Amino acid sequence: MTGARFLVPFFLSLLARLETHAGEAKRGLELLTDALDRAGATGERWFEAELHRLMGELMLQLPAFDRAEAEARLRHAAEVARGQSADLWELRAATSLARLWIVRNRFGDAHHLLAPLCGKFTEGFATSDLQSAQRVLRETAGINGATKSSD
Repeated sequence: MTGARFLVPFFLSLLARLETHAGEAKRGLELLTDALDRAGATGERWFEAELHRLMGELMLQLPAFDRAEAEARLRHAAEVARGQSADLWELRAATSLARLWIVRNRFGDAHHLLAPLCGKFTEGFATSDLQSAQRVLRETAGINGATKSSD
């Protein structure tokens, strides 16, 4: 009623997660699209990279979506975060992308993406984001040089 729009993209992302967990992934995707549109309209970009990551993750859950499109969304999320010097958002996006690459047997690519990012952090090792990234990185250990992909 007041016309306030601050944090709306963030709250829409929370609603999208709830809808997805309730089995309404398509509705979740619609909410994330709305969140990105609002972020673009208002210039509230602090959460933009995470919105792209969430959209890419959700696309991977839907059978009708092209996996290449989801991968492009995850790459874009990492690029946006890198451009904002938002290391946490970049780590989240890179972890999601690395998981996708592992499924595609692109262990080397996953390792080369995550290793330098994990190395940036000097604290916060007990956080779920760093622990998750470290787990994914360990999955690539020992096989990262043998399966470097070119695509």
